Amino acid sequence: ARLSIAVAGDVAMAALIPEIERIFGAWRGSAPPPTVPPRPDGAGTPRVTLVDRPGLTQSSLTVAMVGVPRLTPDYDALTMMNMILGGYYASRLNANLREKHGYTYAAQSSFDLRRGPGPWSATGTVVRDKTGPAIQEIFAEIRRMRDEPVSEQELSDARTRAIRRLPARFESTDETAGAMVDIAVYGLPLDEYATLADRLRKLTPAD
Repeated sequence: ARLSIAVAGDVAMAALIPEIERIFGAWRGSAPPPTVPPRPDGAGTPRVTLVDRPGLTQSSLTVAMVGVPRLTPDYDALTMMNMILGGYYASRLNANLREKHGYTYAAQSSFDLRRGPGPWSATGTVVRDKTGPAIQEIFAEIRRMRDEPVSEQELSDARTRAIRRLPARFESTDETAGAMVDIAVYGLPLDEYATLADRLRKLTPAD
């Protein structure tokens, strides 16, 4: 078993190491090697869950499916795909459900990336009597993303947005430590964040 500790802030290594050893130095133990859990049974079977709340003026929608692990080889391309579909304000989902139809104040999609496959979801809170049409539009955008190439402009806009977001990963000591934890938890290369912008610039619509 391996313990990883991420520390960010105004602290010197000479003071930090003795304190870590004082707190954790006596820890002993073993753990089985990490495994990726199998895809859940029935993961590809469509299912509808409805919680009826009479009298409310809005419906909260979530369209979800089993996604991918963090270490999927096409992580960078999937990140851009999701950003174009629902990852920021100018995304397709928001342009459709908010700007075109006025069904919702905001619609978005996201991956919850883990050691094993986590969920991907598209969500929005919509006007009650537009619940059915909103669901149809979400599925239409998913089909369009699957069946049609994205445009160079869409990819360029999403890529620019993602690259400009990178400094925010290190905006506070807490966020900096969290970025380092991701490297430890998922076994990412130490230059993961240093090379990300160049990797994104190399992506094509076909990717």
